[in-house]
Amino acid sequence: MKKTLKTLLLACPGFQALCRLLTRSHVRALMYHRFSDEATGDPRFLDRATLDLQMAYIRRHHAVWAPDDHVAAVGEGPRPAGACPVVVTIDDGYRDVFDLAYPLFARHRIPAMLFITSGFVDGTHWMWWDRVAWVIDAAAPVRREFHIGRTACELDLESPAGRQTAWNRVADICRFLPDGRKQEVIAELAADLDVELKVEPPDQYAAASWDQVRGMVAGGMLMGAHTVSHPILSRLDTDRAAAEIEDSQQRLTDELDLQPNWFAYPQGGPADYTAETREIVARRFDGCYIAWQDLAAADDPYTLPRYCISPDMNDFRWMLCGAEYLGLRLRAALGLDTGLGEFYWTGAEDAVEEK
Repeated sequence: MKKTLKTLLLACPGFQALCRLLTRSHVRALMYHRFSDEATGDPRFLDRATLDLQMAYIRRHHAVWAPDDHVAAVGEGPRPAGACPVVVTIDDGYRDVFDLAYPLFARHRIPAMLFITSGFVDGTHWMWWDRVAWVIDAAAPVRREFHIGRTACELDLESPAGRQTAWNRVADICRFLPDGRKQEVIAELAADLDVELKVEPPDQYAAASWDQVRGMVAGGMLMGAHTVSHPILSRLDTDRAAAEIEDSQQRLTDELDLQPNWFAYPQGGPADYTAETREIVARRFDGCYIAWQDLAAADDPYTLPRYCISPDMNDFRWMLCGAEYLGLRLRAALGLDTGLGEFYWTGAEDAVEEK
């Protein structure tokens, strides 16, 4: 029903233009992660053709800002004139950013910012959710029960859809666990499914190299820090959280001969950073992004909200024209919930049980 209504409204003459007019002051900061040659059916990946359409659409209807423009707009400085503003960001630093996305950003003259997990690019870490995916994809086609603490996960590995469901369930629980416990669970899962964990990520999960990152910088891409190993900062003690933040900034400075002045919290949800980690970030950076639309925090340079982008072009147009933001504002005015929703918190109670 919602998808049908979106389609009908977007097709109405003048609807998108009216939404843009009503949301002229709202900065649309977009968050991408993974890219692919062709459509995969996995919402985490954006295929090359759809990314091309999205960048062209931004150029046709919007002013393209850098994060520095965004932070100026919520501060005391003058607001840049022009159409509704859009900021493009990418998290983590996968190789497909260099192979697929960067050439399109360059062609459309989009000054995208890549938030780099420095240990990932160094080759000392690979992303925990990719390790879960590798184990589940490499396992024999079986059905079994796997326990994470006191929580049982039914794993149906006899079909691609079953493997995707299994990954979703395990990842939803793991993301709320302390980083060390995550790695223990992944090792237990690998042993339970008789899969050998690799030290380095396979090609489909590989990071860009520092030479590739330097090439993107030379081509106009902006770089920000995203910690060393992508932990949930709120689940670290203050000293370790500070090291993750500060060491990632220093690593980028050493490799790129520039000091990144922007940061993005790993995972970036409301439970993933604290007042203490915000203050650590504020001492070293000009601004920081979260990964959802928090209306109450949109004027804080260190909790600037972003939209997670999917391959669905109707969803993209709906968000970009401002209709989604207007809906959030309406819900807030009516006293209704504007948070991430129940889906985000799946696994939170399991994580508490693990402590």
